[in-house]
Amino acid sequence: MEIIIATMPLWVAIVMLVVLQRPSQQAGLATLIAAMGSTLLFPVFRLFPGQLLLALVKGLATSLSVFYVLFPSLLLYYLLKSVDGMSLLGRGIARLVPERDLQVLLLVIGFAPFAESVSGFGVGTILVIPLFLALGYSSAQSAILGILGQMAVPWGGLAIGTVLGAEITNLDPSAARQKYLSSC
Repeated sequence: MEIIIATMPLWVAIVMLVVLQRPSQQAGLATLIAAMGSTLLFPVFRLFPGQLLLALVKGLATSLSVFYVLFPSLLLYYLLKSVDGMSLLGRGIARLVPERDLQVLLLVIGFAPFAESVSGFGVGTILVIPLFLALGYSSAQSAILGILGQMAVPWGGLAIGTVLGAEITNLDPSAARQKYLSSC
């Protein structure tokens, strides 16, 4: 029963996004309400109001650090979209690199890893998929190629994810590194 209650916020998010196809803001709010409700109503997860408030503040701080990375990239994407910049970039790439296989290599091995390594959090994908669409690739091809662009950056890109994961789980990243190095 505890597992069902613990995963309830996840199921709320899935139902809201996939089944009901609600916007992410509504799904996020419903998920937050489900998580807060489960901590307040079920004794096994009970938090005092002060603890709940502290958890909300910590969650907000973590969200702001992610938002700090994502916002400029999303701003760039929407700016390019509003002035039809993605199709302009797509035409420029097609003119400079007419071979489709070289376009794929340029974006998957070149631009996507660069954008991801300088910003992180999937920004390379946010920028590359619309470029593939502008170059005439199908939605499925664009999505797959955009995700492939993420595979080139895992070692350098793990830093922020590791630190963020350590903060969320209250682990010391340097202690985890020492433990890993001592096991090798």
